[in-house]
Amino acid sequence: MDSRVSRLLSALKSGGYEPRIFCVVDKVKHSQSLPPSPDYNLCFHDGSGYFRRKVSLKAHFVPSQPRAALSTPKPAVASSPPPSAQSAQQAWYKLLAGAWLWPKISYEALIAPVSDFSPDIIHANDLSTLAAGVRLAKEIDCKIIYDSHEYENSRNLAAPLPVKWLHRRCEGRAIKAVDYVLTVSETIAAQLKQDYKIKKPAVILNTPENSAQVQPRLGRVKNKNDKISAVCIGAVQPSRGYEQVISALSKAPDVNITIIGKGSQDYIDHLRSLALFCGVLDQIKFLEPVAHHQLKEKITIFDFSIIAIQPSCLSYKYALPNKLFESVDAGLPVLVTPLPEVEKFVRMSKCGVIAKNYQTEAIVQAFENMKSFLTETRPHISLKPPYKWTAQKSKLLNIYRALAQNEQVEPFNLLPHLTQSDIDEILSA
Repeated sequence: MDSRVSRLLSALKSGGYEPRIFCVVDKVKHSQSLPPSPDYNLCFHDGSGYFRRKVSLKAHFVPSQPRAALSTPKPAVASSPPPSAQSAQQAWYKLLAGAWLWPKISYEALIAPVSDFSPDIIHANDLSTLAAGVRLAKEIDCKIIYDSHEYENSRNLAAPLPVKWLHRRCEGRAIKAVDYVLTVSETIAAQLKQDYKIKKPAVILNTPENSAQVQPRLGRVKNKNDKISAVCIGAVQPSRGYEQVISALSKAPDVNITIIGKGSQDYIDHLRSLALFCGVLDQIKFLEPVAHHQLKEKITIFDFSIIAIQPSCLSYKYALPNKLFESVDAGLPVLVTPLPEVEKFVRMSKCGVIAKNYQTEAIVQAFENMKSFLTETRPHISLKPPYKWTAQKSKLLNIYRALAQNEQVEPFNLLPHLTQSDIDEILSA
């Protein structure tokens, strides 16, 4: 299950709601879907004959408030996102057909179980659930929240132009029919406001839920000649900076890297081949992803974390990724590329080193700077209160409470790492 959806589910339960996830899955491939659980329904569709998607569907969910808490008691809902058009191998017209038909297919899979649930609020995660969610909310007569996990108009592994045009048209029409919009960074919120002339979306960060305290490794690197170990966490896919990091290792023989995450076997084989070519295969280890509640303890054995995302699209340029917060929450310094919000956050938090640019040479220099950071600075690293999950949960529950009581949601302050002039500058660059 998507970690953001899982956290939202937990937050809504703690707030007295009764959330239910509705996950739209291919009935032919449902054996690869989520295991049975009282928290969600599997809603089957048959997309064959139109298109066959090759990526699994992300869960998309629905919360519901206890009847005693509402003046007009109805539960609340959130839906589940289908796959994005990422398969570059598919002909563009197949992707276009899939994007065009998906709202109808997902709506037909959802209408019966969601109607039976009778939600007060539909929480549509990502663009892939938005159109169906809006239609369901209109028919059921309930509120709807759109939760944009990325900037959909410019994503990594971009779809062909006709599909991008259709996605933008769909989002532009549907977003004005929702009751509230959430997203994951201040710059994406500002861009959505600018694109569609809507109220600024609220930012619910992808920060980890509170977990058991663990002892980070800070202080164990005594001098610059010591070997240091780094971790890369998250999806193993293009534009995450893996090529630049691996190439930089050839000039940093005292740095070892462990990559924890899921990726296609072809891409992992490509990275292994690059490491072999660069003569650094013995400095790299690949591990399978671990459960989110186990990640913090798993990564504290490392000296620092690497987040080398490349600005290959606006969604990445505007990113404030969960791996950043997961690393800082575990007490790890971070080595980051100069993505605008990430750079501002690291400077404010004094939690790591920022590469001068996105190239291999800058990563090499950043490795040297990290050695100094570890041996000379020795900071205490932790998330500040506005970035902890407790703050995000409070924001989320305030939004739900206001919508359930037909009240206006009060606007939220900017997160402290940015000013409005910073945002204006980033968007105009």
